[in-house]
Amino acid sequence: MEAARQGERCLVQSDGDALVGYTWVARSPLVFVMDGVYLSLPDDTAYQYWSYTNPEYRGLGYQAARALELHRRLAAEGKRRLFLTVECTNFASLKGVRKSGFEKVGDLHMTRRGGKVRVSLKITEELWCELRRP
Repeated sequence: MEAARQGERCLVQSDGDALVGYTWVARSPLVFVMDGVYLSLPDDTAYQYWSYTNPEYRGLGYQAARALELHRRLAAEGKRRLFLTVECTNFASLKGVRKSGFEKVGDLHMTRRGGKVRVSLKITEELWCELRRP
């Protein structure tokens, strides 16, 4: 898989032979978010993406456990924060990330029309905004 070749990691949860869920994380300062959109993140931040929880295990705290374990593992590498994006219509995922302890720091909007992509990003969390790449 291309992500693994680029040094990105995947944390997998299992229950015996059953897949509970997984989450990919990018640790580089420049991360791919979606077609045509890359973000430059502070050095102490990793980007969590491609998360999945098996429907049989949803609502039981596994997503939060994955986020905590990712945070613990990445802290040893100097990454003290996780950043992620969630589509505003993915209500189950929004609920899960709130239960996991994530806080909203802004809004990312993307519109596609006629083969063109328009993107706007508004960061509203002051603590996030104070961090600037040297």
